[in-house]
Amino acid sequence: MSARSALPPSSQIGVPIPSSQMAPESFQRQQVKKFYQRYRPVRPLPYELRDMIHVYIEEQLYSQAIPLILNTLIAGTDGTIDGRTLPAQVPPPQALAVVATLAVHPSWTNRSREPDNMKVANDALFLLKHVNSIIGAANADFNTAFKFMDKFDSRDRRRRTGDVTLDGDDDGKFQIEMANKGAIWNLAEDFWAVVGWAFNCSCQHPNRWERWRPWLEFMLDALEDDLEERVAAAEPLKKDGKEAAVNTLLSESLIAQYCLTVGDGRAGKRRVMRAILANGSKKDLDEFKEIWKNETKPPKQKKEDETIPRKKIDFEKDEYADYMDLEDSEEEDDLPSTPKATTSARQSRKRGRPSSATPDLDGEAEYSVSSDYGGGEAIQLRKRLIALLTQISFHYEHAFMEAEDCFDLVTEFIRPLPLDMFILFVSPPTPWLEPHSHASLCQNLLRPTISSEAPTYHADTMTQIEFEKHFLPYPANYTNYVENARVSLLVEALLRLLFRHSALTVNTSLKKKLDEGIKAREAKAKFGARKLVGVNAAEEEKAIKMLANSAARMRMVVQVAGSQQQ
Repeated sequence: MSARSALPPSSQIGVPIPSSQMAPESFQRQQVKKFYQRYRPVRPLPYELRDMIHVYIEEQLYSQAIPLILNTLIAGTDGTIDGRTLPAQVPPPQALAVVATLAVHPSWTNRSREPDNMKVANDALFLLKHVNSIIGAANADFNTAFKFMDKFDSRDRRRRTGDVTLDGDDDGKFQIEMANKGAIWNLAEDFWAVVGWAFNCSCQHPNRWERWRPWLEFMLDALEDDLEERVAAAEPLKKDGKEAAVNTLLSESLIAQYCLTVGDGRAGKRRVMRAILANGSKKDLDEFKEIWKNETKPPKQKKEDETIPRKKIDFEKDEYADYMDLEDSEEEDDLPSTPKATTSARQSRKRGRPSSATPDLDGEAEYSVSSDYGGGEAIQLRKRLIALLTQISFHYEHAFMEAEDCFDLVTEFIRPLPLDMFILFVSPPTPWLEPHSHASLCQNLLRPTISSEAPTYHADTMTQIEFEKHFLPYPANYTNYVENARVSLLVEALLRLLFRHSALTVNTSLKKKLDEGIKAREAKAKFGARKLVGVNAAEEEKAIKMLANSAARMRMVVQVAGSQQQ
């Protein structure tokens, strides 16, 4: 007999879905200890190595700079002194900023004709991942390396155009374009501008998404690890009542820094969510533009004089190669515009519209909206970003907003999503939020959608008793299949959470309320059924199937839970 079946049938009904803050104190101490031991201790690079790396990067010898940084980082990984791990040598943040730009720069990735350039870009990303896993964001000073230039600061504005003088304050800075006006940190307004453009690429520019996806994955790894480490380190400070130290520690996290740049107003917060859910529509492309000019274009074709063998110079035979040719020596790109490149064509390019004078390789692509929001990998990254926002709001509300307000904001943007996207956020195959946050999000999404007959519920926890009373037996507040399917999916998500965390007991009341809810939603949807056409008809047809499938899955969950309790 299982441990659960030994409990009285009613003892589980009042058990809430667990909160992330309800972990045993011993477990929390273990987590803190784990993070203190997670990264190697660090020490600065010797001057000679630092100077050598600086020279390599200034000379754009990235194929030599990156291996040197990596080798100095991993040296002594298995070594110890008196039982203590040998310190790792920290690369300068200015070098890491260049490496992070190099990893995604179009001239070294999708627009490059040289295979070696792509290898260098891949090596750059490989190095960044090792820096994060070996010494962590704080030790590597990612806050300095990955800082987007302040658009309101005059000095930062000069750096955006490369118009900066290297004085004493700029010790260690580079003068190459990759570190100044060509750097991602100078070109993009902030992190969220990059996020929005990257997700636009996931829907409209798959070749470019192949580079943005791994770059964004690395950034999310760094953001998540950094916040997790700081939250764990903050626990002992909280117990000692050192709130100021806790706030300082969390405010210096990378995700907090990126959230603080959007300002205090709600408009800035809504822009963050628009970036996370950007799907390549005309509106999204207008708001979140490409970072580098023409970065989605294919590599330039080799010119004829690059493919034809060069003529030899032989003065004795009066052979002067092509020096005496009458052709223009200017590069084609530097020639004046042809008459057909009219003002209207230029204006059309500015508006993002294809022009007959300047054919767009993507055709009408930017007017269409990707129904899958970039596919599974893009959806996973979107969910990780939303989870980060909820976490920083819970642990340090000053960076973004209070946790309750954050869930309201997420609800505002997730609720209108198409059903096939909606289900991935509310009832995904694998969890993406911790249980307490997932339950809160589902409740938030239900409040404006569920029938007005359902008793209002604003508590911070969820038990089976409250679930049966406030959510399980009720339909949507609308007479259509789409909204009733949304309510069913949300109710199903709460039922699964209770089951997954051993807070669900199968009894007569649960079975009765489950049947009532399934029948009520089906009846409410049929009552308002009407003939639809086009996109609405397709969405309605999808909703009919989802409503039936959700009902079948809920019955299956209850059946499995009941068999486990026997």
